[in-house]
Amino acid sequence: MTRQVHELGREQYGHLGHITSLNPIRPENVADTWETKALQAFKSGVKEVSETSKINGSEYLRFMRPMFVEDSCLKCHGHQGYKEGDLRGGISISIPMEPLKTLMYRNIIWVIAGYCFVWLIGLGGIELGVLRTGQHRQQQAKTQKGLEESVRQYKALARNMSDGMALYSAVDNGMDFVFRDHNLAGERISGLTYDQVIGSRVTEVFPGVEEMGLLEVLQRVWKSGKPEHHPTCEYKDKQLVLWVENSIFKLPSGEVVAVYRDLTENKQAEESLRQANTIINQSPVVAFLWENTENWPVRFVSENIKGLCGYSAREFMSGEVFYNEIIHSDDLERVVEEVTKNSLTKNNSFVHSPYRIITRNNGIRWIQDTTYIGKNSRGEITHFEGIVFDITERRKMEDQLLISEKMTTIAGLAAGVAHEINTPLSGILQAAQLIEMGLDPGEEQNRVLAADCGVDLAKMQDYLEKKELGFFLTGIRESAVTAAHIVADLLQFSRPQERVASVVNLAQLIDRSIELAKTDYSLKKDYNIQNVTFVRHYSSEPLQVNCLDIEIEQVLINLIQNACQAMTGTPDLTDPQIILCTKQNHDMAVIEVEDNGPGIAEEIRIQIFDPFFTTKDVGQGTGLGLSVSYSIICDKHGGTIRVESTPGKGTRFIIELPMEKRGCLR
Repeated sequence: MTRQVHELGREQYGHLGHITSLNPIRPENVADTWETKALQAFKSGVKEVSETSKINGSEYLRFMRPMFVEDSCLKCHGHQGYKEGDLRGGISISIPMEPLKTLMYRNIIWVIAGYCFVWLIGLGGIELGVLRTGQHRQQQAKTQKGLEESVRQYKALARNMSDGMALYSAVDNGMDFVFRDHNLAGERISGLTYDQVIGSRVTEVFPGVEEMGLLEVLQRVWKSGKPEHHPTCEYKDKQLVLWVENSIFKLPSGEVVAVYRDLTENKQAEESLRQANTIINQSPVVAFLWENTENWPVRFVSENIKGLCGYSAREFMSGEVFYNEIIHSDDLERVVEEVTKNSLTKNNSFVHSPYRIITRNNGIRWIQDTTYIGKNSRGEITHFEGIVFDITERRKMEDQLLISEKMTTIAGLAAGVAHEINTPLSGILQAAQLIEMGLDPGEEQNRVLAADCGVDLAKMQDYLEKKELGFFLTGIRESAVTAAHIVADLLQFSRPQERVASVVNLAQLIDRSIELAKTDYSLKKDYNIQNVTFVRHYSSEPLQVNCLDIEIEQVLINLIQNACQAMTGTPDLTDPQIILCTKQNHDMAVIEVEDNGPGIAEEIRIQIFDPFFTTKDVGQGTGLGLSVSYSIICDKHGGTIRVESTPGKGTRFIIELPMEKRGCLR
């Protein structure tokens, strides 16, 4: 406001006002030579400085008083090393002397002329002197009128300024103050007219002034004469609630001036923004705004972005992290193409197809992104704003639902296939067994019948051995047994057998499963399970689960077997590990089986629980292991099983089992 008054004084009257300092922030506040001397004088205790001095070749009457650092000044000038009470600078006013000198010289000339005429013509000169004196008085009256006009203009300026202004006189020895003036902005802010406040005490007009701390500031300024800034705070009484910022100073006349600004709308906007940010930050929705430039620098993002990807809002907005850097490399080209394509249309918004982002810890999250296109007045795209939210769990549920639907469809097919295969399979197995029994020379009945037919069973055995026919018979029987196991798995998948559930200790169940897996001949021979390190991270409190322990063992052994097979196929893996964890998640017990193998590609992961789906070589797997495991966990026990994997980083299977028995357990 001070600068505005100086500008008006300069434009209308040629007065030069200047706020200056020995250590200015703004170049236009640099002190000239006279001001520098005055500021140095203030350091030695001088209260004010005035003298005539030349500015740009013209003589001015110059006056300057010091400004001292207050607490509110430190917000802008604290970095310059100031402390409260330090000399910060001064305010100077310079009034041109030329008009005054012109008037003075003119008067001197006329006075001299008057004396000459008095000396030359006597009474005529006296009469002329009287006439000149009258003119001089008229000039003085004109000057006085000019001064009065200046005062009037300054009052009009104060009356019509945008900030509120009140002029007070102290009463009761400075304990209270009476209104002497009140401008239009003050009337608008307070809702009180000029006539309602003039002559009234400030504590009567604004009863909340003491509680907000402003009365104490008025008292201090009146006593010390030092201006103070009262920062934004809330004023409240029965009639009025508003937020105001005050600047208080004392006039040479002893009156106190308060210039105040109504910041109620600003505060309300700040509160609305704070509430909106709180709502957003407590919701799963992340708000963003990124610029339409290379790398998509983020101008704004809500704080809850950290919960989504592990990076803070500050890291994005400072440019340490760019949004396009965290988009999955397989999805980035498609996302860019969608942005480009929609930018060329007349649409103001669009929805991205779901895409993946990479979190700080290299995890993968699926994102749903709704984007609004921001344009300038020329129609150029300047930025994009909108919301993103995490749909990872929804994707997992959709995957589980899809798997469940597949399981329901395939279960019926599996039951029919199992029954159809079981009948001829039984015939093959029985026929192979009967042939082996019929050729056994150890049976008396076989020897008698062979003798009647003139056949020597011992020689027959020798013949079969030399022709390796016995090997083929054994192969037929073993293949039939293997096929019978597959049929049994199919039947279990489609129509689980009845077993009795019991409460088991999960840690003990896992330990037993590990030991059983270690005794598996194929895992020892083909997959070196003895070289695998089993790391156990069990819950500190024993977890008791009501389940079919044999079937849970079957699931765990299958997962361990798959992990061993995957790690064996990684030649550069020198320290194969399987990490088994247990923990509690509300009313669910959680088992995690994690390996440090090659991981699983996304296109394989989404099919991994499908029956008959396998990535193993022919003869090494049936593709039923994980589908049967899914049926055991989800259908029988009412739990969930899912897989998380990053190629090259290993695989983690997560099983959740209800800790209490549920109706679906059978």
